[in-house]
Amino acid sequence: MQRRLRDDLCFQYRAPRRKPILTTLQKKKRLLFCKKYLAWEPEKWKKVLWSDESTFTVTGNRGGKVRLRAGSDPYHPKYTEGTVKHPDSVMVWGAFGYHGTGELVVLPKNLTVNKESYLELLADHLKDCFIACQSEIFQQDGAPAHTAKLVSSWFEWVGVDYIRTGQPIVPI
Repeated sequence: MQRRLRDDLCFQYRAPRRKPILTTLQKKKRLLFCKKYLAWEPEKWKKVLWSDESTFTVTGNRGGKVRLRAGSDPYHPKYTEGTVKHPDSVMVWGAFGYHGTGELVVLPKNLTVNKESYLELLADHLKDCFIACQSEIFQQDGAPAHTAKLVSSWFEWVGVDYIRTGQPIVPI
């Protein structure tokens, strides 16, 4: 049956595509963000430094597939992969602008970003990224560490204009 589906009907066998499920509020915020910045000229967008962080686990295949012949032992080593309950992870933070990229920052192993660690990261690396990318406005998403009063206050104190996805620009 699988062969007929593949060869005769041109069906592919693969894992389903992953797509975020957005709430009504998230959709509304995204639409408001787009409407607010629709009038920005391309030259202004060229001054934005885009940033985000991402976590990578050190072990695990996460979603690979295997095919077993009928009667095969599903626990045979060639059909299994090792797992650990709490795999090590590494988080990286990066930024880019129209004119280039900032340094990719690898954070300490198994670090969970909170407002204090995020602020330390910005204090150590944001200025260099602005210079490398010739940017003047900082963009970040609405993660809790990004929206903390401590971080917003620091932006005001050091004089950084920033965009928070789904929020209006906050001038100095």
